[in-house]
Amino acid sequence: MVITCDQTAAILIPAKFAKERFDHTGLGREVLARTISDTGTILAPILPWNVNALIIYGITGISALSYGPYAVLCFISPIITFLIGAIRFEKTADAKIEA
Repeated sequence: MVITCDQTAAILIPAKFAKERFDHTGLGREVLARTISDTGTILAPILPWNVNALIIYGITGISALSYGPYAVLCFISPIITFLIGAIRFEKTADAKIEA
């Protein structure tokens, strides 16, 4: 996403390479989809050279650097996703050990 200026790459590339890993660990595809949407797509508007930021600037005249500090969800969502993923993975691993 940082290089291509579009979140499509941030959706397709991780989905292609991570789906087997998610299947191997027992995590469902819905978890993969949520992880991608909470990390790859939500960060797009805060990159000044991204299409989303350019559209926002074109419509409102406000640059990504100006609204970036106020885009709290864009920064918090990936952190929460990783925390939830770590907790779920730990619970799944504990359940497999007990079984």
